[in-house]
Amino acid sequence: MMDKLSVFSLIKHDLDCVKKTLETVLLKRENHDSSPIIRHLLSSQGKLLRPTLVFLSTYLVMPHLDKEAHHKLVLCATAIELIHMASLVHDDVIDDAELRRDSESVKSKFGNPVAVTIGVYLYSVALQLIAEVGSVRILNELSMTVQKMCEGELLQYSYRDKQQFDLRSYYSVLESKTAVLFKMACLVGAYLFDFSQEQQDALACYAIELGYSFQLSDDYLDMFGSSNDLKKSIGQDFIQGQFTLPMILTLEKVTKAEKEHIIQGFRNKDLASFNLLRDKAFAYSIHDDLASLINQKIDQSKQSLALFNDSVYKNSLFFIADYVLSRVRSEEAVV
Repeated sequence: MMDKLSVFSLIKHDLDCVKKTLETVLLKRENHDSSPIIRHLLSSQGKLLRPTLVFLSTYLVMPHLDKEAHHKLVLCATAIELIHMASLVHDDVIDDAELRRDSESVKSKFGNPVAVTIGVYLYSVALQLIAEVGSVRILNELSMTVQKMCEGELLQYSYRDKQQFDLRSYYSVLESKTAVLFKMACLVGAYLFDFSQEQQDALACYAIELGYSFQLSDDYLDMFGSSNDLKKSIGQDFIQGQFTLPMILTLEKVTKAEKEHIIQGFRNKDLASFNLLRDKAFAYSIHDDLASLINQKIDQSKQSLALFNDSVYKNSLFFIADYVLSRVRSEEAVV
């Protein structure tokens, strides 16, 4: 039975290599002006989920790598984490966020111009690492991934301006903003070591469904959770003008007058309108519908790995999927 400690212990050496590489590539380039920014970023790193997916997905097929192959995989995992870091820095500018992982955001501490510049800088370092790997395929795939992430942000702005609330729009944004980087993390080893097309398709399916589930669970917690779950106040997506699935599903149920009232509050960033939306969502059991959908996505994610032999790496990927679901289940118990 896998748990969080055993999963991360399994690839502790790999993740330590990523941390060391991050420090090396960023700190060796620091100067008097950039040093405080770089050190602030490194002091507030996340859980390295995407590098974790890189190693587990690769070891699912190739559990033993020689030194050169492992070094290339570490560079790829580090590049993906740098892209994730860059996207968060830019997200905080877009959302005017003051905090990131319980610390001041780069935007808050150093200002928008610095945050925009350092985000671009992180992207450039990531691409340089992939160039060092020497794979045109990975460089192309990673470039397209960043392009899709940017398109997702632009789509979200477009839909927000048009007040367009529908499932098709939501899933278009969700795939571009969240799922594509999960997919890249799970496939970079497959590209590097020429996995079969069947194996690539299976890993892609796992990653996409996991990415969907990850964002859906955030949507769930922002609407139905508590401040402790997200380490921020609930309703922040509503206040920041981001339409979420529970919002879309609830607006399909309420009366025309209630819908107009909620949308007007959405435009005005009115927390009282969010509270009305939340009450209506509970009344129509949207929390149950969303929890069931997340459970379905997690099942699909795990089923996609059926063609791979049983191993600690497969069990670890199962655990990560189940962990996403556990975030919602812990809230269901108190709803």
